[in-house]
Amino acid sequence: MSVGAGASLQRLTFDNPWIADVGGARRAAPAWLVLLAGVLSAASVGGLARAVGPQVGSALFDRLSGPRAAMLGPALLYGLAFLPLWLTAGLGGLAEGRVVWRAERRPVRAGAAGLLLALGALAATVGLAAAAGAVRLGGAGSTAGVAGVALGLLVFGYQAGAEEVLFRGWMQPVLCARFGPWAGLVTVSAVFGLLHLVGAPHGPLAIVNLMLGGLMFGLLALRSGGLWTAFCAHAGWNWIEACGLGLDPNPGLGPFGALVDLDLAGRPLWSGGADALNGSLALTVLLTAVVGGLLALRSPVGYGPAGPGRHADLAPGGRARRSDAPPPEGAGKIAMAEPGLRIDDAGLSHAGKVRGVNEDSILARPQDGLWAVADGMGGHANGQWASQTVIAALDQTRGVGGYDARVRDTASALHAVNARIWDQGQANGKPMGSTVAALLLQGARYMVFWAGDSRCYLLRDGVIRRLTTDHSQVQALVSAGRLKPEEAESHPMAHVLSRAVGAQAQLQFETVTDEARAGDVFLLCSDGLTRVVPDPEIAALLSGQPPASAAEQMVALCLERGAPDNVSVVVVRCDAPPPLAVT
Repeated sequence: MSVGAGASLQRLTFDNPWIADVGGARRAAPAWLVLLAGVLSAASVGGLARAVGPQVGSALFDRLSGPRAAMLGPALLYGLAFLPLWLTAGLGGLAEGRVVWRAERRPVRAGAAGLLLALGALAATVGLAAAAGAVRLGGAGSTAGVAGVALGLLVFGYQAGAEEVLFRGWMQPVLCARFGPWAGLVTVSAVFGLLHLVGAPHGPLAIVNLMLGGLMFGLLALRSGGLWTAFCAHAGWNWIEACGLGLDPNPGLGPFGALVDLDLAGRPLWSGGADALNGSLALTVLLTAVVGGLLALRSPVGYGPAGPGRHADLAPGGRARRSDAPPPEGAGKIAMAEPGLRIDDAGLSHAGKVRGVNEDSILARPQDGLWAVADGMGGHANGQWASQTVIAALDQTRGVGGYDARVRDTASALHAVNARIWDQGQANGKPMGSTVAALLLQGARYMVFWAGDSRCYLLRDGVIRRLTTDHSQVQALVSAGRLKPEEAESHPMAHVLSRAVGAQAQLQFETVTDEARAGDVFLLCSDGLTRVVPDPEIAALLSGQPPASAAEQMVALCLERGAPDNVSVVVVRCDAPPPLAVT
């Protein structure tokens, strides 16, 4: 796989859309257009507040009296002011085919973590300011009661949701993919700060704090793989600051009242002056600590160059060359899978006629009943390293124990190598990953593991069946009935994946299990085969000939048709054992 200009992936991967995924998108919007839309949307918030606020007050809420007017007027103003953010993110996501709001796998836990972070960070900030003598108890009480505080929760939730869905749900995935994760995060944080600068002027320290806040929310989305943590932290922070502690505005209370009225006063460096908490050095200290902690979070799995894997690669002339690692004993030969199936297998990998480097890797351990194909992405060196690292991890599994133990070992190896590749991509500031399709066969039981668009087929009784479903955006469109299967291979976003090893902090792969029979033929392959050779032709090539011949003919057919991508095949045939001699 290759990397285009600006180090954006040609093959976009990532179920985690917060880094390197133009993720879930059918059509990737240009980065400049996303940035411009974000800036204009952010600028519109302050503009609408100044332009619409007086008219809203005079046209509607002058008719109301008492606390209702004091609460409902600002609530409607919030609704109008932040509507452009919702519309921009929604329309942008619709145009790209992107889901701009994704929850983490455990949304309740993620939301609780976000709220606890907001509560803890605010408490520490106020405590630090109080230690500096900049906090005092205000004289106001809650002007709106429980109803006002509850309405404030809805309003601040609406505001935080608008900002998160625009900045972290839409802008951050695109800009991180285009400019790299850190440049993308900083750019989005700058636009996030602009949103607040338009509404009112701020001092230098407040600008720094707003940028740090944007980095904090961006890192929360990046680390968690969804928006729920960042949203709950953002909404919780705003609500606790305004309606819980009465710190916004300062001094006094906002339109929704507060549970406690605290004021920042005294030493300007710690009280924030006109910027209140946003301009306080206490907030700078706490946000720096939180951002530093989020940056330091890593998986315990180390990263570095991979050891040699079973990477096989045919030279353009057709002669096979292999890595320094010797082929496993019995590879490509007849082996026995306990208790009785006889295994014949073969595997080949070729760079193709367009790619200069083969980023595919294959594994064949027939004596242990384990085979795999991996297709790397992230640029020549990165993609090759990623696929070889996946194969090396699988090659290091023990190959002992019962079927269930082997399944656990294989799954653990995939999770561990996912963390390793993810960490390496984070350290390099450049995303990388690899698909995988692995077959584990023990006795008559088999399990297929896969992530991405590398496939596993089963030929049984002359009928071919695909055991895997591509983790790609095009396949999602086909499954949803929005695209015909025959249109999928030629779709312009056919290379956009939704899952891959190393593409996100937590790997999501699928498995299928069943029993093998004598006469079954399995095929593991990268998309370099399936994009050139249709399934009926694959079935014909697998039928009635040894695996070595089938593998050679499939690769040869791809080369004959131009081989625009790396192509890898592993063929595994299950035969009945020879009859026992009777003496």
